[in-house]
Amino acid sequence: MRGLATIVLGLCMPLASSVAGDVDLSKIEYGNFAQAERKQLGKCFTGILAVAKRHSLREHLTGFLEAGCESEMRNYQNGLGREPPPGLETLSKDLQKQFFAAQLIGNMEQAVNDLYREDDKQMPICSGEACVLDAYRSCLYLQISEVISKRAKPREFENAAQQKCEVQEGAARAKLIGDFVTVQKEQLDQELSQKTHDLIEQVISDIRHKIVFAYSEDLIKFQPGRKSCKTEMCGDNPCLSLGGPSNAEVEYDCAISQ
Repeated sequence: MRGLATIVLGLCMPLASSVAGDVDLSKIEYGNFAQAERKQLGKCFTGILAVAKRHSLREHLTGFLEAGCESEMRNYQNGLGREPPPGLETLSKDLQKQFFAAQLIGNMEQAVNDLYREDDKQMPICSGEACVLDAYRSCLYLQISEVISKRAKPREFENAAQQKCEVQEGAARAKLIGDFVTVQKEQLDQELSQKTHDLIEQVISDIRHKIVFAYSEDLIKFQPGRKSCKTEMCGDNPCLSLGGPSNAEVEYDCAISQ
């Protein structure tokens, strides 16, 4: 695996917007500004990325980056405000700081996501304690065969499965919290934020909700009159949900409403 910190710091893409008159913003060497703050943010992103990859949290990666590196992002924004790139004389100090921080931090986040995707195929299968989410997911799946013959409603299945898999859920939560606490101790904010705690709970509930949806679809075999909650297809792919709940959330809400 390549040096993550170096790549994260070096993959900030040039800005295409022209907000500074005749200045060609793509020619500005952004790495020359607020270097210490930028390096600090790259280090934080790298630590969070390592935990996200360990537990296959790509879907929530950006959220964990922003939750764990909030102070580093603020410092970088302030650094760019103190030392703005040239050619922005027509913009106020605050606007300079906000514009470049949003663009550059966004590009760094995209670089981290790209790194995750690049290495995804090369990632080893998890083993031992790193597989706590898989253990929780497997436990929930096992409950489908035990409950479906009783024609239990999806909400009833969820309650029963959550109770049966209480130990695995607790282990998953404890492992995620422990790993994020460890990496957070190396950052400016050494305490785990409420945002990170909330994201961990969302990871766990997302796994459970997907199993509840799968149960609901299997239930159709026993109750043919039951409607499917699958997302509509747009060609060969599921239609995207823009600006509203995710497809997974819509599918879960549909499942438990029946």
